[in-house]
Amino acid sequence: MTEIASSLINTGFIANQTDSTIASSEIDEISTDVNDQESSTEQSSVELSTRSQKLQKLNEEFFSAGPSAFEVSSEFISRLEEYGFITTSEATRLSASVTSTESASTESTSTISELSSFIDDLVAELESSDSQSSLISILEEAQLVIDNIDSPTAESRAVNIQSVVDELKNASSNSELELSDSDQEALNKLTLTLSIANNLSSGSTSAEIDRYLAISNFDA
Repeated sequence: MTEIASSLINTGFIANQTDSTIASSEIDEISTDVNDQESSTEQSSVELSTRSQKLQKLNEEFFSAGPSAFEVSSEFISRLEEYGFITTSEATRLSASVTSTESASTESTSTISELSSFIDDLVAELESSDSQSSLISILEEAQLVIDNIDSPTAESRAVNIQSVVDELKNASSNSELELSDSDQEALNKLTLTLSIANNLSSGSTSAEIDRYLAISNFDA
């Protein structure tokens, strides 16, 4: 009888030990998950902080005279590559586009203000010849993006920039747009500027950066 009681006690002890081990293991797993989440959150915050600082530097260097005076240049492309917004291959491709538009240019239509005026004129022409043209809304979306290139709004962020670029290129190649040589150059610069805007908006979104900055300012 004593042996049976002893056996039961030992069995109960082992069971309790096993339960304790399982509970401890579960706690360790939860703790690990929490630590991983905290580490991931901290890393995201650092990445957002670094990205926002780089965007701020770009604004200070290239948008000091206001967004309307900004134009895409080889120096700007180099800085985008330096800050990691674009890859080396993207920088090479975009730089080639900049060089091409600069060498082909006969009349300067390069700044955001000039490109925006070009869009206004093109939209007016389309409205007079074909008020139902789908290109009108495409051009208006393009204008929305470039006019807010240094400080995107919720509305401009919602634009599918790559789709706009593709539509404009297709319209140009399919002769849907009848453009003079100077207008074609302006369109090339417009699509280049839109491509830059698309690169700047990829990765961490401006909305995420805005939220991060808001939290940082609140904590300060």
